[in-house]
Amino acid sequence: MQPPTIIHKQQQSRRCNNNRSTTHTMSTSQQQQQAAEPDSYFERERQKLIQEISSGFEDLLTHTNVLNRTLEEVYGVGKDFNTVAELWGQFQKMAQTKQEPTSETGVPGTGGRNFGASVAR
Repeated sequence: MQPPTIIHKQQQSRRCNNNRSTTHTMSTSQQQQQAAEPDSYFERERQKLIQEISSGFEDLLTHTNVLNRTLEEVYGVGKDFNTVAELWGQFQKMAQTKQEPTSETGVPGTGGRNFGASVAR
């Protein structure tokens, strides 16, 4: 079912077309009055949907910009920890390497590694 405004305008345009064929035309004041009438139901709904879509795109753009800034911050924090990660990596490599025993015998109480060999003599 069509809204009454659309039916009313369609009937007016039919009458107007019929009247033109009988050499009766609308005056300019009547045309201006029709132009001043509010838009049809379709036009109002169309404008409302266009506004909703445009608002949705604006929200999408805003949220995309927020996401972009957040990702840039995360990347910046990651770069800050790069040097710390390299330092811990070097420490891990150094801790994993096996130290070769030296031929020096240690003296007790000085931190020598070969305590048993120095006492046995």
